[in-house]
Amino acid sequence: MGTGNIMKLKMALVTGVAIILSAGTAAAQPASDFDWKRYDGQTITFLSSNHPWPNAVLPHLDEFKKLTGITVRVDTYNEIQMRTRLTTMLQTRSPDIDIFMTLPAREGHIYQNAGWYRDLAVLAADPAQTAPDYDFADFGPTLMQLASFGGKAIGIPLNIEGPVLYYRKDILAACHLDAPRNLQELTDTAAKLKACKPDMVPFAS
Repeated sequence: MGTGNIMKLKMALVTGVAIILSAGTAAAQPASDFDWKRYDGQTITFLSSNHPWPNAVLPHLDEFKKLTGITVRVDTYNEIQMRTRLTTMLQTRSPDIDIFMTLPAREGHIYQNAGWYRDLAVLAADPAQTAPDYDFADFGPTLMQLASFGGKAIGIPLNIEGPVLYYRKDILAACHLDAPRNLQELTDTAAKLKACKPDMVPFAS
């Protein structure tokens, strides 16, 4: 497979349904006319971490191959090993990786500056690359903003995380403290808890 086709297939598996993204710009094309077999016989490699999302999607690879004719080779590692291997392969422009998961808040600037992100919106606007019934608008604008970097749609939102604060109400009450509402208050409350209960260790993760 040439480099151009490899780049077109970046992030394909991330849709969890098929190889090609789609958007409303392609809606005029009947779904029955879309060429799912455009890359029949090709092989793409997904560098995966041992994560709940791939674990849920990968059992459907046979369905994916039946629909598209594409074989997906999966290399799975624990997250730290996966990220180390990913960086090495991207730095060397290895042809042995086509699809990967990314966390923009962690590596976005590095990957963007290195040119390792492809703008999926371009593929989504191409009716030859994008199934007409797949619509970016199905994702809320905030989710798509989080899946974008440097003005590019670099991925599909698939793993939504948020902070959770656990605390002992009885300890806060004994020290006449309210639950913290932001990071600064978290720091202040921890200091006050330590002063109030010097034998206890406030912990945040």
